[in-house]
Amino acid sequence: MLRDPRTLFKGAEGVEFRPKRFVNRTLSLDDVKYVKNTMNCVRGSSNPGYTFDYGERCAAWGDLCGIVSVLFSENRLKIISGESGRKSIKVRSTLLVNLRKTPGLHALATMMQSGKDNGAEWGNRLGYMILPFHIAMHDDDPLEYVRKATKVARRKKSSMESIFTYWSASMIMKIFGIKAAASLCYGMMRNTTLSFSNMAGPTEQVVFYGHPIVYIAPSVYGHPHALTMHYQSYMNIIKLVLAVEEEQFPDAHELLDDFAVSLKLIREAASGKNTRHT
Repeated sequence: MLRDPRTLFKGAEGVEFRPKRFVNRTLSLDDVKYVKNTMNCVRGSSNPGYTFDYGERCAAWGDLCGIVSVLFSENRLKIISGESGRKSIKVRSTLLVNLRKTPGLHALATMMQSGKDNGAEWGNRLGYMILPFHIAMHDDDPLEYVRKATKVARRKKSSMESIFTYWSASMIMKIFGIKAAASLCYGMMRNTTLSFSNMAGPTEQVVFYGHPIVYIAPSVYGHPHALTMHYQSYMNIIKLVLAVEEEQFPDAHELLDDFAVSLKLIREAASGKNTRHT
């Protein structure tokens, strides 16, 4: 696999061993759904194993493409400026996809009580996709970021990429062992720039031993990326969680502000589009 060129977002050698800072910001799920519905970026999946909402992913990924483009255009990135410079930049994200069919609560409860699977499965079946970023400036139309993201997401959705990567990794592990499979996974992440995940959470409040859960903010540690983003929905909010390498991203909270402003601009552009159409 070809390696992404060195940019501010690309982790340095040994980044997986360095301390990470975890920060989060609450975003409005209604804003993301509004952009999703305005852009008509919802399509039914032909694969029942796909358990995420592509429409909300496109809206979130559009926000991400927007802020990445803005940050790449700022002088503080110290990269080649101009259109030719942007074309020479390659930024790709690793997107993990859970291919396991999501069981219902009753199936899980029955499985835990009886000790038998009863059609439900423990654990996950993780494949992955490599998602390229559209690096360009669209100050006059922020929705263009969402359009580009939607186009790529639909193409990836129609492909067998995540299924192929899951089964190939599974075969390699069975034939050559866990070290070979781990080396394959490490190389895939080492050659890409960042990780991105969007998970749908409960739509109603969850109570744990009598204590109501206010929010869910997952993240990961130990992989060779300096920047990892999680969008986690819960009730009517979305938690944007960043895991950043502290030396490379000393302004993690400022980066969160940039994401919030980017989503605000995209939401306002979607609102203006609906106003013109009505």
